[in-house]
Amino acid sequence: VPWWVFNWKSAIAKAFLSGGFVRHSIASESFLDKTIGLLYIFSQTMLGPALTLLTIGIVVTFLAQLQRQKFQIEIGHLTAIAACLMSSLPLLLMALIKDNHNPRLYNPSLLPLAIAIGILAVLSYWTKRRLLAAIATALIVFQVAVIVTPTPGEPQYKVGDLASKQLLWGNPTSVLRRLEQWEWSLLREVAQQKGIHNPLIAYLGNDSNLNPPQIAFPWVKNNEPARVTWLWNSVTGDIDWEKVMSTVKLSDLVITVPELEGDAADRSDLDNQYNAELVERLQQDPQFAPPVSLKLGYYHPVEVLVFVRQSGQPSETAQDILLLDIY
Repeated sequence: VPWWVFNWKSAIAKAFLSGGFVRHSIASESFLDKTIGLLYIFSQTMLGPALTLLTIGIVVTFLAQLQRQKFQIEIGHLTAIAACLMSSLPLLLMALIKDNHNPRLYNPSLLPLAIAIGILAVLSYWTKRRLLAAIATALIVFQVAVIVTPTPGEPQYKVGDLASKQLLWGNPTSVLRRLEQWEWSLLREVAQQKGIHNPLIAYLGNDSNLNPPQIAFPWVKNNEPARVTWLWNSVTGDIDWEKVMSTVKLSDLVITVPELEGDAADRSDLDNQYNAELVERLQQDPQFAPPVSLKLGYYHPVEVLVFVRQSGQPSETAQDILLLDIY
């Protein structure tokens, strides 16, 4: 039984919240620019350039042959095409009125759309004429080859990295690119060395590896408690240093990455703009020891600074207050 059957209220609330997730929105002021941007994402990310060309070719061929009356559409085919389009297009059109344009939300529309395009391909003889079949095969093979073939001599896809930064969701060149994984068990070792159990962990910055679930994973893996709070992010507005530092003073461990820039595509660069300033503030705070440097990452290691609280443990009241801000 799907989880949302018994939690339908939470599921609906999550759906509406996700629809307004501005980090994954196309920055455009006009409806036309937004539409063009969505079409570009659809062609690059959801279909891929080669399959986009194939789809356009099938549709154009179908319309041309239909106009020349080379065949007649049977009612069964017409019903199937209409049903598939009615299942697919409403979800795609939702992107025009919502702020979250992450293709993962609209990918379910590809299945009925693919069935409709397949029917058009059969009706317009793409599966029977050798030349058309050869063109379709070449386009499909080309896109698969781009997906599975890395850039020679590179641990990551250079083109894929660039595409991901520009498109946020990438294209066929970024499907199998290698992603960094930070070994957060090193942070747990620091906490154990300092005799800190059930730590209150605060962090500033944003990255695919810098988030509460990944930071807390070593403790979760060992069935141990750990609480993680995000000190600030750009979506909440201008940074309030008084609030940030009041939370910092309640924490056992404070993490940030001064050299982390983040991608402008998902606005994570805005979340990292104050990392260096937090380091300066903590270095002047007598409650925290000099930072412990951790090198995290396999392909492109980064220096993660860990500030350890050295002036006693937060009170129970402070722990309760901090729990309110945990993500």
